[in-house]
Amino acid sequence: MVKMPFSPPTVHMERQEFAYCNECEDLVNFDIFEEIITEQYKGEEVRFKFNVGRCKCCGNEVATDIEYNSGRSEAKIKAYKKKIGIIDIMKDLFPQKNIQMFWLVF
Repeated sequence: MVKMPFSPPTVHMERQEFAYCNECEDLVNFDIFEEIITEQYKGEEVRFKFNVGRCKCCGNEVATDIEYNSGRSEAKIKAYKKKIGIIDIMKDLFPQKNIQMFWLVF
């Protein structure tokens, strides 16, 4: 076995992030913008902040990572609970407790 007297060159590349755009039907570069989204949920109009991925080519919304859609749904459900008062009631009843622990008990 012959040892090479040098190491292979190190390649430094900028990290490229791509997402699939349904409109462009391709992997595209994207930007992330904090937006206020208005949607219907269980018959109620809810508004919530979310970091939305937008295709740099057409501006269509794109999922920026594997948890994008579940994170968006969680933000919408939290806004709904806040609107109808569930979150405020839980904070009043259990100010020192973790709300998730409440659901495990009942």
